[in-house]
Amino acid sequence: QRRVHGVFEDILGLKKKEEEEKLRKLREKQEQEEEAKRKEQQAKEASQLDAVFGNLMSKAKQDAEKKKREQELEEQRKQQQQKEAEIAAKKKEEEEKKEKEKRDRDAARAKDANDDHSETIEEKQARLRREKEELQRKRE
Repeated sequence: QRRVHGVFEDILGLKKKEEEEKLRKLREKQEQEEEAKRKEQQAKEASQLDAVFGNLMSKAKQDAEKKKREQELEEQRKQQQQKEAEIAAKKKEEEEKKEKEKRDRDAARAKDANDDHSETIEEKQARLRREKEELQRKRE
């Protein structure tokens, strides 16, 4: 009986060891699967982060290019305004110069006209004096 009992215990011990070995292998397999799933999830997350980072970098590059184009356009607009202002200033300066020349010509004409008019008055006075002298001579 003891031998049977001992054999039975040996069999139970072996079965128990086999069960423990199966459980250990099953646990190892589950741990490996979990590790694989975790690594796969990390890879997915890294890929998503890379995609997001790539998108952000692309957007940042696009924004930088857009800002650069806007600055170039603004610079061109400022240069155009400056050119237009210079042209307007030159035009105004030419108009003022023409206006001054016209005023100078008009003033010269007026002076000439006044000089002619003055001479006419002097001539008139001389003629009146002569007429007066002639009248006095006739009376005498």
